[in-house]
Amino acid sequence: MTNEQLETEIKHLATKEELAKLGERIQVQFGDFRTDLIKTLWLTQLSTVGIILVGVGLLLHFHV
Repeated sequence: MTNEQLETEIKHLATKEELAKLGERIQVQFGDFRTDLIKTLWLTQLSTVGIILVGVGLLLHFHV
């Protein structure tokens, strides 16, 4: 192999490694986003249930 062919092959391998690292970073960030989204949805649902229970409690307390 000539020096130019070796240089081209090394650049190609470096590009593959960079793409693999980028893919891993994107996967980690997406995983964190998904976890945060699920936590947010749970907190929203729990807050809604809490507000409904307080409202029902007030209605029962004041016999409206």
